[in-house]
Amino acid sequence: MSKNGAGVPAGVPQGTKLGPWVFLVMINDLNVSNHLMWKYVDDSTISETIPREEISQIQSTVDEFCCKSKIEKFVLNERKCKEMRISFTKSEKDFSLVIINNVPLEVVPHAKILGLNVSDNLKWNHHVNEIIKKSSKRLYFLTQLKRSKVGILELVEFYKSCIRSLVEYASISRQSSRVPFERS
Repeated sequence: MSKNGAGVPAGVPQGTKLGPWVFLVMINDLNVSNHLMWKYVDDSTISETIPREEISQIQSTVDEFCCKSKIEKFVLNERKCKEMRISFTKSEKDFSLVIINNVPLEVVPHAKILGLNVSDNLKWNHHVNEIIKKSSKRLYFLTQLKRSKVGILELVEFYKSCIRSLVEYASISRQSSRVPFERS
């Protein structure tokens, strides 16, 4: 509330411990019917599987999501919303573009979802290339730190926190070596 008693149009201040909880309470009931939806902080992903010879229903689901978002006073940024189509059929189906707020969504060949670069062909090439590009820049910075005579403990800490964490993120081969295998 403000001094004159008018309502504050925002939630809690950014960076507070209460902020994420308030956001979760607000977004948890923001769901759609008939399609899978994943929510993480301020990102939402809706997916649809279309059987052969069927038509897409994603536009009606997106419209439902937009209506519920407006009711909950969430603002959708249609410029940040993307559409990615994954298909292994020999002939591509011609789908109409998904529209939010009278703006057609851009159809992209890959999208970054929770730090993973997912491609429409479900191959890892784009993701691996992005990781290589990022880690190369950080390795260069590590060599600059070494040339500047930064201590070995600090160099190791930089490597662990800035390079190794990037390379190991969501790596199944690294994760499986840490979890003991159990037969049921």
